Amino acid sequence: MYTIADLERVSGIKSHTIRMWEKRYDLFSPMRTEGNHRLYSDDDFLKLLNISRFVKRGHRISTVAKWSESEMLGRMTELQESFINAEHAEQFFLDEILAGTISYNENRIEQACTKILEKAEFEFLWSAVFLPALQRIGVLWMSKKINPAQEHFLSNFIRRKLEVAIDALPVPSNQKDGIVLFLPSDELHELGLLMCQYLIRKMGVAAIYLGQNVPGINVEKCIKTKKPRAALLFCNYGKISNRSKKFLEQWDSNIDIPLLIAGQPGRLDTAFFKSIDSVKFITKIEDLKTYLVQSKREVLNFDEQ
Repeated sequence: MYTIADLERVSGIKSHTIRMWEKRYDLFSPMRTEGNHRLYSDDDFLKLLNISRFVKRGHRISTVAKWSESEMLGRMTELQESFINAEHAEQFFLDEILAGTISYNENRIEQACTKILEKAEFEFLWSAVFLPALQRIGVLWMSKKINPAQEHFLSNFIRRKLEVAIDALPVPSNQKDGIVLFLPSDELHELGLLMCQYLIRKMGVAAIYLGQNVPGINVEKCIKTKKPRAALLFCNYGKISNRSKKFLEQWDSNIDIPLLIAGQPGRLDTAFFKSIDSVKFITKIEDLKTYLVQSKREVLNFDEQ
């Protein structure tokens, strides 16, 4: 169940507007808590997302409120086409993916992704749609407002898309001077790491992908064997385990390559990483691209000397 604040946070429609639509057009029938606070169902959530899309495209709420569910869904394809070249098309498709997630509707998510990729690169799909969708669903999941299965449904859909996109890229013929990618011990969420693998391979650099929950000693052995130009660790908001910190705090003395910290580490973890001299922070896609270009030049210059 969702509070009215949850609906506002995810849909972008103000709470007072939702109340007004509910009262004037009888659009929703929320339950009430003992304190008389509204609680909305998945069906209410989906209905609001659908209605808000048409209103944002200039349709009058008084008109949209009269449509049946089947009529609204029938008009959705036409609306989708009108958004393809719109200035803020990503918001429409973000709403589509959220609606598909709440209703476990893979076809709805797939259609939205297909339309985006007709006009944009995969990086846009990730940064403008997938990432915000994961963040919004994550907020609802952390506050126990959605079924964890819904979050897993979206995550696994995105994983498949990432793996297909990676496999569609040629494996670099030069397997030297690559990047080792890993998640530390006890870390299992690897969508961000997969996206980094996609970007690294697309830039023509070898990606030595170790994946999730990799003990530090295994990372160190891989680095000493392959002699990559850098290692990349992707951080989610979760706290780095003490076991991983024991390995990482010895990085400067045991390993002689840069440690790239991608993603969004928490405040305390950021302070910890700053104590490691070899650390370079990668906060967005362009940071990683810039590093790959600059480090490639450094490798070439070293080889020429």
